[in-house]
Amino acid sequence: MSDKRPTDVIRDGSLAASVWERNGKNGRYFEFTLSRSYKVDGGFKYSTTFHERDAEALKSVIDGAAQGIRAKSESGENPVAESAQTDLGSGADEAPASTAPTGSDEGEEADAA
Repeated sequence: MSDKRPTDVIRDGSLAASVWERNGKNGRYFEFTLSRSYKVDGGFKYSTTFHERDAEALKSVIDGAAQGIRAKSESGENPVAESAQTDLGSGADEAPASTAPTGSDEGEEADAA
């Protein structure tokens, strides 16, 4: 991945959709990745696997990411250098927005609710 920071991060509790700008052979496009944060030993880790209880929040962040991508595509907007963050829910114990989920599921049992 050539981009270092997402153009947007849509959050709902511990779940996030990070929107990325890409440049391909047919020009610029946007895509998104999904992640779930959880706390382990006082720090945060990230996972790309989800629980059934995450279904509604996943729908929320996916819809938010898709709407943001459509708006950027229609307006021809250039992504900002600093990532924007939209919080769709509330969570008292949330990790900072993930810019590079590891995809590791270590510590899964320590999942934050």
